[in-house]
Amino acid sequence: MKRRTVAVAALAVAACVATAAYVAWPSDRNPQAIQWLHQHPGGTLTGLAEITYARRDGLPIMVVSFEPTTTERPDCPAAKLCLYATADYGYPRAATDACGYVDLQAIGWARRARSIRNNLPGGDYQAGTVGFLRSDAAPPSDANQHRVLTLDPASRTTTNAPDIDYLYHYC
Repeated sequence: MKRRTVAVAALAVAACVATAAYVAWPSDRNPQAIQWLHQHPGGTLTGLAEITYARRDGLPIMVVSFEPTTTERPDCPAAKLCLYATADYGYPRAATDACGYVDLQAIGWARRARSIRNNLPGGDYQAGTVGFLRSDAAPPSDANQHRVLTLDPASRTTTNAPDIDYLYHYC
């Protein structure tokens, strides 16, 4: 009986140690990124201060960054649409080039963006154009009465973004 109790206790301790090792994040990760991921699960830490959210098929739809890589503002990468948390292009920043609807609620960006930079390439009719919608458009649609902002390649930025819950990128 004692052997069984000792074996069960040893197994329980091993399980606790394994669990603690599993949930412990590397210490070099940005604490804000780790907190964000706990609050908005579904993403993957893909850098020291970066979280990538993907669709069910694995296609990345949004990358949330917590530390700027340059002092220039806005610092949106080429061929991306960037949402910033403050009106002066401050971090955190979310970047995407995904086509179609992107649900910002699922990744913690609903009604959060205060400035936006559209670096998506133009081209054919409406290419690079992004419509921003509110959640009262449930289910989200491309109907104009639900759209609160449109940015096309000619009007690339806004520093006074309205509350948005979805975006639609015409590709």
